[in-house]
Amino acid sequence: YDYAVGVTGGTLDSVVAWTHVASFETERTVTGLTLTHGTKYSISIRATNCAGATTTQTSPGVLIDTVPPVPGKVFVGNLTGKHHNKIFRAEHLQASWAGFTDSTSGIARYEWAMSTYTTPPSIVGNTGLIMGWSDVGLLEFARNGTIANMPKQALLTVGTDIYVHVKAIDNAGNFVIANSNATRIVGF
Repeated sequence: YDYAVGVTGGTLDSVVAWTHVASFETERTVTGLTLTHGTKYSISIRATNCAGATTTQTSPGVLIDTVPPVPGKVFVGNLTGKHHNKIFRAEHLQASWAGFTDSTSGIARYEWAMSTYTTPPSIVGNTGLIMGWSDVGLLEFARNGTIANMPKQALLTVGTDIYVHVKAIDNAGNFVIANSNATRIVGF
C-alpha cells in the first residue's frame, strides 16, 4: 500500500508524496503538515497486487477550518431582537441573538450563559456567574425561569446589571463569544 495527501480536485500527492507502508498497516497519522484554512484536502490510498496491478481510492476530502465564527449581537428582554435596558425580578429572562456567521464549516451550535460581568467569567464557581453555559442547539433564542427563582438569585438584587453571553461554535470546534449590553434589575 501507498498513501498520499493532496488538495481535493488537484494532484493526489501535492501535500504528501506517495509513501509506502507495510501491507498489514491499516491506519497512519501524518504530522507536521501545513494546511490552509478554507482548503479541502483528500487522502488517497493506492494498492498494488503481486502482479503489479494498482487501484487507487481517494477520500471525499476534509475542509480545514481554523477561523472562529463572526460574532453577532445579543439582546436581553425579549425574543424580537430589541435589547431591554431594565428587567423586573419577577420577569422571565429571555435572550435572542442574530448575525453570527461561519462561511467555512458553518455554525454547529450555540451556548448561552449569564453573569454580572461584561464578559463571561472563565473560572467555574466564580461568584459573578449566574448561569453556566447551556447548549441550545441552533436556536437563536433562549428563555430561563424568572430571575427571582434562579439558583443564584441572591446575586440578582435590585440595581444589579446582568449580561447574557452567547458562544457560537462552528463545525470544526472554533468558537466566538458575544456579550449583551447591561440589563439592570429594577424591581420586583
